[in-house]
Amino acid sequence: MVSSLNPSEINHFRKLADHWWEEKGPFSMLHQLNPLRVQYIKNALRGELKGLKILDVGCGGGILAEPLARLGANVTGLDVVLENIEVASRHAEAEGLKIQYKALSLEDYLKTTPSKFDVVLALEVLEHVENPKYFLETCASALKEEGSLFVSTFHRTAKSYLLGIVMAEYVLKWVPKKTHHWTQFLKPSEIYEALREDGFVFEDLVGVTYDLWKSNWKISQDTSVNYMGLLRRKLT
Repeated sequence: MVSSLNPSEINHFRKLADHWWEEKGPFSMLHQLNPLRVQYIKNALRGELKGLKILDVGCGGGILAEPLARLGANVTGLDVVLENIEVASRHAEAEGLKIQYKALSLEDYLKTTPSKFDVVLALEVLEHVENPKYFLETCASALKEEGSLFVSTFHRTAKSYLLGIVMAEYVLKWVPKKTHHWTQFLKPSEIYEALREDGFVFEDLVGVTYDLWKSNWKISQDTSVNYMGLLRRKLT
């Protein structure tokens, strides 16, 4: 049976579950990246999130789900690490936010949930799954016909190995060692090919780069390390 679950990745993030909301902790770079991710999603959806059904796959501790819920979206967060979901649920409750969190894989969730979503998010999760083609196809199957699939991940290049692993994990120590594995990085063309038969095309693709001088993330044309994109079905 095909599965997207990677046991070693699950164990890695289980050990880090208590640190999701520490802005100076192991997820500090995600906290810095988060405003850019939210703005990108808002711009792509023309600023209208109120009432949209959004599925955040691999939601972790909820650091992306919460700002989207504050913008009026009906957010469901999935994560296979139970400890992540427990952290996310407690934090959302403390913030007075209604977010539906489930400790399930995407595959298992869709077995019992026939409803479709306006938006599916697969941000910073593709590099942590097995069988990314199957995972992407499953994400696509959760969308309404005119729904939007957002992806964000690492490009598999020599530059991404140097900056995304050697520098980020071993030199600058921005993230814990062995958080990322270069062989699991995906080229944008591989994402396109995985979804081409389902009629999906990239409507937008941008680079996400870190400005060392300003200590922040920004949108750029350089997709050679990190990139973010929007895919939709090409309707005929």
